[in-house]
Amino acid sequence: MRGRVMGIWALIFGGMMPFGSLVSGGFARMVGVPVTIIIGASTASLPPP
Repeated sequence: MRGRVMGIWALIFGGMMPFGSLVSGGFARMVGVPVTIIIGASTASLPPP
């Protein structure tokens, strides 16, 4: 059972990184790299709900 859970975890976190990179790259092209980094850092530093 743990192997199945770890497989899903790896798929979600490892497999979704290319899609996140695609989104952040497009956003950086629209508004600029510094703004994208600031927005990403502020989003990552928010406390969990």
